[in-house]
Amino acid sequence: FGGFVADKFAKRCPNHGRAFAAQISVSCGIPFVVLIFWGIRPRPSIFFVYIVLFVLFGLTATWCGSGVNRPILSEIVDANNRCTLMAWDRALEGSAAAIFGAPAVGFLAETLFDYKVNGATLQSKVRTPEEDMHNSRALGHSLLAATVGPWLICFLFYTFLHWSYPRDMR
Repeated sequence: FGGFVADKFAKRCPNHGRAFAAQISVSCGIPFVVLIFWGIRPRPSIFFVYIVLFVLFGLTATWCGSGVNRPILSEIVDANNRCTLMAWDRALEGSAAAIFGAPAVGFLAETLFDYKVNGATLQSKVRTPEEDMHNSRALGHSLLAATVGPWLICFLFYTFLHWSYPRDMR
């Protein structure tokens, strides 16, 4: 879906359409992440609210890879180097997320949001529902912090595309 939308934007505004698509995608993703991980208190009765939020998130916050990054790289990189650059792009993005993402979430959860690794009481060895809810909120806040910060940086970099992309196309 993101490729379709970005292609339409690029057709209408060749020098800025893909940058606008990226900015819209990132801008739409942030509020959904805020609602999912911070704005709505988790409970079984709102399961379908989460389904709707995740579907909308998937439809709007995922345009950058297929609609922006790959098409722009395909246009500005020499055909002889295109496959190598695409492979490096996928490898660096995936490995950076794996190397930094999960440890950052764990670190933030434990240090900033008081996630209790061994929260069970000595007598019962079982966590109480309150302890589980506290840990759930701590992980949600940690995921929010580890997601929104990098996305704001991405938004900034996609904003620079309005300046750099037209120059790269010359």
